Amino acid sequence: MQTEWSEGHSYDDPARSSAPLRGWFLEMIGSFPAMNGPFAPAGDPIDDEYVTDYSVGTSVMYAAFAWSVAQKARARVLELAKKHGVGFFDASSADGYTWRPGDPG
Repeated sequence: MQTEWSEGHSYDDPARSSAPLRGWFLEMIGSFPAMNGPFAPAGDPIDDEYVTDYSVGTSVMYAAFAWSVAQKARARVLELAKKHGVGFFDASSADGYTWRPGDPG
């Protein structure tokens, strides 16, 4: 249901997200800047491979990374998911990798 994006608001502002997701996002954009929304850098960052398209819901956040930085992004996403206590589902992985708070690995 979350990925139907039917919450009736813009999906580029983390103000609508839960506090843990918002914390995750605010740290992620330090390494992978937002393409759109209030935290997007000024100018035309499209040529920067680290610029990321985030879709922000109240209880879900989707991030689309460039393939050239996918491994770096996955490591950072997981590191910050653990730090902020939010789950992580790698939709692009062959095995559907999922991490949930409390998982040991």
